[in-house]
Amino acid sequence: MYTSGSMQLMLVAGAAFASGLWNSSALAAVINVPGDQATIQGAINAANAGDEIVVAPGFYAEHLNMMGKAITLRSIDPSDRAIVTSTIVDGTNNGIVIQCVSGENAGTLIAGLTLKNGNGAFGPSFGGGGMLNDGSSPTIEDCVFMQNTGDQGGGMLNINFSHPAITRCTFEQNLATGAGGGMNNRSGSSPTVTDCDFVENTSDGSAGGMLNIEFNTEPVITNCLFRGNVAATSGGAMVTNSAAPTLINCSFLGNEATGGGGGGVSLGPGDPVLLGCLFSGNSAIRGGGIFCGSSARMTAANCTVVGNTAGFGGSGVYLSLTGDFYILQNFIIWGNVTDNFVDASMFAADVAYSLIEGGYPDGTHILNVEPMFVDADGGDDIFGTEDDDLRLLAGSPCIDAGLTSIYSSGASVDLDGNPRFVDDPDTSDTGSGVGPKVDIGAYEFQVAAMVCPGDADGDNDIDLDDLQVVLFNFGGSVAPFADGDADGDGDVDLDDLQVVLFSFGTSC
Repeated sequence: MYTSGSMQLMLVAGAAFASGLWNSSALAAVINVPGDQATIQGAINAANAGDEIVVAPGFYAEHLNMMGKAITLRSIDPSDRAIVTSTIVDGTNNGIVIQCVSGENAGTLIAGLTLKNGNGAFGPSFGGGGMLNDGSSPTIEDCVFMQNTGDQGGGMLNINFSHPAITRCTFEQNLATGAGGGMNNRSGSSPTVTDCDFVENTSDGSAGGMLNIEFNTEPVITNCLFRGNVAATSGGAMVTNSAAPTLINCSFLGNEATGGGGGGVSLGPGDPVLLGCLFSGNSAIRGGGIFCGSSARMTAANCTVVGNTAGFGGSGVYLSLTGDFYILQNFIIWGNVTDNFVDASMFAADVAYSLIEGGYPDGTHILNVEPMFVDADGGDDIFGTEDDDLRLLAGSPCIDAGLTSIYSSGASVDLDGNPRFVDDPDTSDTGSGVGPKVDIGAYEFQVAAMVCPGDADGDNDIDLDDLQVVLFNFGGSVAPFADGDADGDGDVDLDDLQVVLFSFGTSC
């Protein structure tokens, strides 16, 4: 017999169900490893949808399977690099570290773990030593994939329409015995890869950093660094083949293709798009920075290609005879070791509003003058290292000189994350398009605000010290608003002297 109290309880419970307040998230549990479960896999086995598994720093020799569950697996603090690198899941070289092979979606979150010493040879696809995604699209954040091995994809293999979202991850020192040392995307898999680093990965075949292959493989790769990756054949950092990746604001530094084309990227059949990318210090047989091969329909805008090398042509960019059609706009190709730009495509290229050392007579509005970088090879005089500064000095011919198009508009910010289409009032527009003209190259010149007119030494007082700085640097080219440049145009001249004298004796 129901009492009035039990009836009230039933009514409250029914209302909770009806309102959606009683659901799996309300019952979500936190499972601590090793506090509540001795192993990570034990915690996964015990978890229900919405649960959170928190792994304490330590060494865990395990091979994990997420079992299709919409759960979170994370370290105690994914934002703390020291915590991430000390929370290690180790595959001990006899299996894949972690697998998502049961249709996992964005609700499966893996964050803040180091996944290392995995071996894809023991898995069903012979790849993805660090992680295998097969028909699954989990969310992966702040993880380190390190020293993993696989035939196809040492660090990660994405197959069968897997579309993981991968953010702020590092792929380092992974090895592919076939292709794709850091990552291998194939059979219609299109991950979103953002703010990730691919460092010193190796392939015994092609694609030291990443391979994108087969139709419907369309990854979007944004703000990523590819540094020091090596391939025994082509594509030191990346190979695309019958795929359509989009690369936005990525840097390719010091990568090497020892036996083929494309120290930075090797582009085969397909429709790759490159926007706002930097290629420096890369090397290959052909196309030290960029190699376009058979039926590569490359569309590229606002890239800087500097200081690359190639043994047999096209140290900067090589366009193959067997290519399809190429679009290059707003490029800087300068200071590469030999043959900055080789076009063997029989004029199947639309090259416009670019600065190319040696010129390009078949292009439109091609400049052949010094681009005026801040310091192209840095203090160590080596291209492709961290101290390089390929931003534009004031007065550069690349400022406000680009073509505004659907391609250059594809990235609203430059490689620094600063706005594009910034008008420099001290530069005459030589570009084309409606509104402010985009700059040529990967970096947009940013017009600095004059905080204290006449303050040439930055101490907020305009006095004899400022006059002395102007006179000492008189006639030189410097960074805007530094070393005597009182008006921000990058030159120390009579205009700067006039600004100092006009404001002499004042403070800001």
